[in-house]
Amino acid sequence: MNPKYLDHFGFRAKPFTKEVADHELWIPPTKQSLVDAICEAVAEHDSVLLTGEPGVGKTCVLRAVRARVPDEGCRLTYCHNATLGRRDFYRQLCHALGLSPSATAAALFYAVSTHVEELAKERLHPVFLLDEAHILHQDTLDHLHILLNYEWDSRALLSLVLVGLRSWRTGSRSGETARSTSASTAASASTR
Repeated sequence: MNPKYLDHFGFRAKPFTKEVADHELWIPPTKQSLVDAICEAVAEHDSVLLTGEPGVGKTCVLRAVRARVPDEGCRLTYCHNATLGRRDFYRQLCHALGLSPSATAAALFYAVSTHVEELAKERLHPVFLLDEAHILHQDTLDHLHILLNYEWDSRALLSLVLVGLRSWRTGSRSGETARSTSASTAASASTR
């Protein structure tokens, strides 16, 4: 951007860029309540379904959540390549978590779920943020609820934040995947 335009408008840096730091994002009040609801859900170890039309700021909301969630006690893992089958999805998750991926889907799932249990012992709550979740393969989507099942489904050791297009939520049975939370309702309503 031309420096004289920056001077004219009193800007220190280019105002409309993706390179704005998370903590410097301007979040309008309508999105701030959404960020608050998602942060509250994560703090309560719930999962969230965030849907909205393209370009309304869903990923920007995730960035604001990342800036707000404290590093101590929480581990955020962001995945945006949702076009993978179940085995490759878990392989990608292993890479994102710093684990060595195995060959079989069962071994990959075991590595991820064991890692989640180890984080719980360290008092760290993992949160998997799955952007573009509307393009998840159905077999992967069908398997996500199993990833949330720990100790006979008696402990919430992991939160999922599924982010996708509004048409995905109304056009498939995917709404059943994320556990019902007040944040999921708020998330869906706030991105209209």
